[in-house]
Amino acid sequence: MNTLKRILFELLWIGVAGVCAWFFPKTVLVIVAFGAVATIALRMVEKSFE
Repeated sequence: MNTLKRILFELLWIGVAGVCAWFFPKTVLVIVAFGAVATIALRMVEKSFE
């Protein structure tokens, strides 16, 4: 039962993200770009500790 709830929650989350991307494409692009920059920065920081 817990797995079914998890799958439904994930599908709902993807659906909401899709609706937001449809109605607010520029906002979603800015959020994705910010996430990409943050991910690259965190990877660079992580590699500096090696």
